[in-house]
Amino acid sequence: MTHYGLNPSFVYNSPLPLFANLLRRAKREEADGTVKLMENVTPEFAASVKPAAGITRRPSGLLTAAGQQDAWTGPFFWHGPSAIALQSLRPTVLRTLDWQMTNKRPDWALPRVLPTDTFQGTDRGMAVELQAAAADRVSCTLWWCAPPRFERPVDDYEHRIEEMLRAIQIRSTRPPILEYGNELWNDGFPVHGWLNDLRANPASSWHGNAAVEIATLKRVADRVFGAHGPLGQRSYYLFVGGQLTVPSHLDRILAALAALGITPDLAGPALYVTPLKAHKDEWEATGAVLTQEELRSSCFSRLREIEHGTSSQMSLMAQAQRVKASGVPFFACYEAGQSLIAGAHPWRKAAIEAQRTAWMGDLYRGIRRVAEAAGVDLLNWYSAATDQSPSDPRVDVFGLLEGDSSVPLLPKALAARGD
Repeated sequence: MTHYGLNPSFVYNSPLPLFANLLRRAKREEADGTVKLMENVTPEFAASVKPAAGITRRPSGLLTAAGQQDAWTGPFFWHGPSAIALQSLRPTVLRTLDWQMTNKRPDWALPRVLPTDTFQGTDRGMAVELQAAAADRVSCTLWWCAPPRFERPVDDYEHRIEEMLRAIQIRSTRPPILEYGNELWNDGFPVHGWLNDLRANPASSWHGNAAVEIATLKRVADRVFGAHGPLGQRSYYLFVGGQLTVPSHLDRILAALAALGITPDLAGPALYVTPLKAHKDEWEATGAVLTQEELRSSCFSRLREIEHGTSSQMSLMAQAQRVKASGVPFFACYEAGQSLIAGAHPWRKAAIEAQRTAWMGDLYRGIRRVAEAAGVDLLNWYSAATDQSPSDPRVDVFGLLEGDSSVPLLPKALAARGD
């Protein structure tokens, strides 16, 4: 049986307020000795917030929910309609990658963010207590992506991670899923370059270094949560991620972990459906302006490749079988959905227009069908809520939701939740 989870979107610019007091979403920026608060809420978004939410604009230009209790344990700390919107997708897991800002290089010289800190939307991430509390609020298991160590000494890193894991343990009502970083294979993220730089000699690999770092996280988690119980009962779950198009990355990390005596509880790649690479290259070389049928056809062709494999790429089912043959009990896709990254190319217009179409709903139903047939145990949609029509070519559409529970669900959201 396939279970479905969700990656919530970034705190500071999601269409979901998340916090009753929108000041919590703010960033603090310092330049030339002047402190400036940036709340990252557009006037259009502010105008769309329902009057019932009690949102008012302060003289500073920041938004706040007037007259509401602001203690983080209080009943009015969270924005109720945001929680209802997240629950509308029926997730069983909340993977808080973008709340933790795990893809950023952490400044370990600073203390960790606490739930009592005003700003929870900065590059330092949201307090882990709040991540655990939000997962509990929407009846989900917390999937937490631990920030990588980078240059921090191992003993100091263990101390910092232990503090964060103990905070999660106290606040969580379900055994959490733990992951070291995110997409360690992705050369677009600083952690991959750092793992490469750790190589002891030219013959070594970043995969082995990744295994050592994952082992460090497991060592601390064992101290905090304790060993697994009888009959498969787990105090926490350890996940290791791979790359769909290069399954050997995951194979090599799992082999390196096995050499250290470690078998994770879950492992697997992301499951993104893109246009066919040959089509995308052609569109961008020629400046093609696409019809919806051209875009739809290419995406469904790519989904068939994922399902059946090609001469150069292993099918999703084969990857699942390979992971489980290595002794890992569960095959999981840490992220999933459509990925129509067009940048400033002319086919971006069709990519944006596709987000509200009926065929996009068909694509998400196709993703569910392929995942279930392949034996995926857990799949997390990416992501909860983003602007469906961004004007900035650097911003792409990944969100299933375009507003709180008052906004009707799009075909892709209905399909993702199984309707």
